[in-house]
Amino acid sequence: MRKKIFAVWSWGATCLTMVGCMKSKDDRIRATVIEFNKLSPQIRNEVFRNAEAEASNDTIKISFVLNAYPDEVDKPTYNKVGPAMLAGMVKQLPDSESLLDEGVKFQVIYMANDGTEILNKVLGKSQIVALTEDKSRFFNANSGKPIPGSKSRLAPDMKESLRMMNQNLPIVDKEAGTSVTRIDVNEKNELVYTVEVTDELADALTTEGTLDLVREEIIQDPNLRRMFPSILRMGIEVVHYEYVNKKGKLVADVRITQNDL
Repeated sequence: MRKKIFAVWSWGATCLTMVGCMKSKDDRIRATVIEFNKLSPQIRNEVFRNAEAEASNDTIKISFVLNAYPDEVDKPTYNKVGPAMLAGMVKQLPDSESLLDEGVKFQVIYMANDGTEILNKVLGKSQIVALTEDKSRFFNANSGKPIPGSKSRLAPDMKESLRMMNQNLPIVDKEAGTSVTRIDVNEKNELVYTVEVTDELADALTTEGTLDLVREEIIQDPNLRRMFPSILRMGIEVVHYEYVNKKGKLVADVRITQNDL
């Protein structure tokens, strides 16, 4: 379940606004590719080894190389979240509507560090429109709550990344009995995951000693260690897990700082 959380956050951290400003379609495609590649060094971190865009006819291909071997990658999560996050990125482009109207497609490829393909999707206008509709369970379950990141000190583009991440929740792990229903950065600039748990797991979390075991398991996870340097650069020093029952009531929580690792 934690690997899925980290994958989602890493996606959000790479959602950068790209700008195209030329008039012709070919010029706008080239400008988009150039701008993305200028920004790609900012994407490289403990999770992403490289990111690169290129154009082929009327398709803009964006490739991400992960700092992970194939058996370390949660492929179902990338397949679920990856296309939607790319769609959200595309929607930020000033010329995205005109490019899509003219038949331009966007292809996203994720690869492990040995070149193994994790995800390869091509998105046209209809897919991007469908993926960016606010129809996820998150928006129903969290109606009336502040927009994720609205109380944080994050930069505007990262707040938009949070919004897009939440639009594509929940992330369900049936085996673990958990669903990530909200990802937020609060007024303390803590990264907060709201994790809905089954009734059985909710009872277990209130049992003496169980939460200590959960905390220790989180601390020992290498994915958290990889993620922390990236979020520290965003001014985030605490990762906060809130475990809630089916009614949304808090049953337990865990806070992790770099000093715990």
